[in-house]
Amino acid sequence: MVIERLTGVRHHPAHVWALLHYRLGWSVQRPLRRAAERDQAAIDRWVADRWPQIKRNAQRRRACLVFFDESALSLTPNVRRSWAPRGQPPVLVHPFNWKKASMAAAICYGVKGGGAQVCFHVQAGNYDTGTLIGVLGELRRFLGGQKATLLWAGCPPIAAPPCATGLPPNGPG
Repeated sequence: MVIERLTGVRHHPAHVWALLHYRLGWSVQRPLRRAAERDQAAIDRWVADRWPQIKRNAQRRRACLVFFDESALSLTPNVRRSWAPRGQPPVLVHPFNWKKASMAAAICYGVKGGGAQVCFHVQAGNYDTGTLIGVLGELRRFLGGQKATLLWAGCPPIAAPPCATGLPPNGPG
C-alpha cells in the first residue's frame, strides 16, 4: 500500500518481497531495542573525550576497570499468545504477590594484569544504600584489594583507593 501510494504502482506482496530480497539484498530482521531517552551524540562525545582519559588514568594507577550496574527483577510469569478455541482465551492462574529480586553485576578488566572477570550478586527484594555498600565491599574482596576505577551506570567514574566505599580496610563487619 505504501509503494502504491508513493509511486502509483501496485505490486503483489510476494513480488515486493522478491524485490527487497533479491534486488536490494535486504533480509527480514528483528529490530534492535534502543531506549527512547538514548542520546547518541552524548555517547559519542563520552567515548571520544572521557573514555580515553579514564583508561589512561586507570593504566597510570595500575588499576582495573570495573563496569558495574544493578537492576530489579519481578518474578511474574511470562504471558504470551497461545492457541485456544475461539472466544475461550486460556487463563493463567498465578498469585499476585509475586517475588522481587535484585541483581548487581560487575565486569572487571585488567584484574591482576590479566583479561576480564565477571562477578554478580543476587538478593531477594530491592537494594538500598546499605546493601549496595555491602555489595561493593564484596566486589572489593573479589578484586583482592587491587585498585579499581568503578564505572557505574548514571554515575561519574570513581577512581579511588580500595576502601573509598567508606568501608574499613577489611570490608564490612
